[in-house]
Amino acid sequence: MPNYSPIFRRTRDCRCGANLHPAIYTPNKLNRYSSRTVPSTFDVIGLAMGNKSTLTVNSVAPWRNMMRFTWPTTFLILALQLCSCVREKEASVPAPSTVRQTILDEVMAGEEVRWRVKQTEQDLPSDTWIAGTASRPGRRNTSRFTREYELANELLNKVKTDITQMSARSLLDSLKTFPYAAPGSFSGVAYYVYRDGNQEIIKELSNRSRKELEALRKYQNDTGEVFTGDSGAPCSIGNLIDKLVASP
Repeated sequence: MPNYSPIFRRTRDCRCGANLHPAIYTPNKLNRYSSRTVPSTFDVIGLAMGNKSTLTVNSVAPWRNMMRFTWPTTFLILALQLCSCVREKEASVPAPSTVRQTILDEVMAGEEVRWRVKQTEQDLPSDTWIAGTASRPGRRNTSRFTREYELANELLNKVKTDITQMSARSLLDSLKTFPYAAPGSFSGVAYYVYRDGNQEIIKELSNRSRKELEALRKYQNDTGEVFTGDSGAPCSIGNLIDKLVASP
């Protein structure tokens, strides 16, 4: 129980009992604490059923009040630290990624590419603007769109040969997809890279043999949507496979 000074200032905080650690406060005449001593442990209350229960913690007997036991918990802190180490170790192992890294993502990677994309997507004083339409209101920077399109084509040209050498299964994995398509999913250079890159991959898939395409039937239930931008309606992986296999 806490002890208090004559002016009702707490001077000691401790349960009465063996092996308990007190916290001691020293108030001055202005009723302000001038010092405080706090133990590096804290007390934990536990239960043990039966009058004959025997319990020790680190060879130290806890204070007992009927079935309730209280003891300093340096050992508990150590246990918590050990648990924390285990959790940190588990957290250091990366979980399997659910986001598929495609060849189109690799095109957009790299410090130099990111710097060029950032520069390309800026509005310049000399840019040409046009008025929007009823379906797409607002002014549009056609000069910037042209720069973004040209950079996207330049980046895609670097992987066109790689796309022709990939297996049908790898091509399917390389499509830029997501669970649900939405307007504005991508913008700037990324918009053209993913839209036109998916078109190149689909074009290459359509040139593959019937045997290769038939092997893709196992993925007909894949509901991931292929990014098409404004060049076509949303199309799932499953729908794409149906079209490829059904084509003569």
